[in-house]
Amino acid sequence: MIRLILYLVGVGLLATGLAWLADRPGQMLLNWQGYEIETTVFRAVVIFAFAIGLAVFLWSLVRQLWTSPAAVGRVMNRRRQERGLEALSSGMIAIGAGDRNQAMRHAMLARKALPNEPLTHLLRAQAAQLSGDRSTARRIFEAMLGSQETEQLGLRGLFLEAEREGEHEAARQFAERALRLNPKLG
Repeated sequence: MIRLILYLVGVGLLATGLAWLADRPGQMLLNWQGYEIETTVFRAVVIFAFAIGLAVFLWSLVRQLWTSPAAVGRVMNRRRQERGLEALSSGMIAIGAGDRNQAMRHAMLARKALPNEPLTHLLRAQAAQLSGDRSTARRIFEAMLGSQETEQLGLRGLFLEAEREGEHEAARQFAERALRLNPKLG
C-alpha cells in the first residue's frame, strides 16, 4: 500500500514538473563541431531523460548478460541438489523396505548429484550391505573414517560389519575408538 502511494506521488511530481516546464517556453541552442541544434527546453529535458533511461536499460542488460553464467550455474547446482536429496530420500525408503535394486539405483543417483554429502556415503554403504556386498560396504565405511564429520558413522558401520563376520577383536577396537571420539556412546 505504501509503495502504491509513493508511486502515485512520484508520478504526480513528475507530471507537475513536466507541466511546469511546458508552461515556460524557452529555446536551447547547441553549437558543437559545426553542427547547430535548436530546440525547446521541454524537448531537451525529455530527450535527456530518455537518454538516461536508455543508458540505464543498456547497462542493466549488459550486467544481466555478464552475470548470467553464474546465475545459470546456481540454477543447475540447485537442481542437482534437489535431485540428489530426492535420490537420498527414495534410497533410504528403499533400504527400509528391503528393495536392494532401488536402493542401489538411488545410491548411484545420489552419488552423482551429491558426491560429498555424508548421507550419500551412508546410503551407498547400506545399499551395499543390503545387496550382500560386504567388501564394498567395508570400503565405504573405511572411507568415512577420513572425515571428522562421518568418522563415528564409519566406525559404527565397521563395528557392525566386524560383528557380523565374527571378528570380535576388530569390533572391540572400533568400539574403543568410537568411545574415545564420543565418551557418551552406549
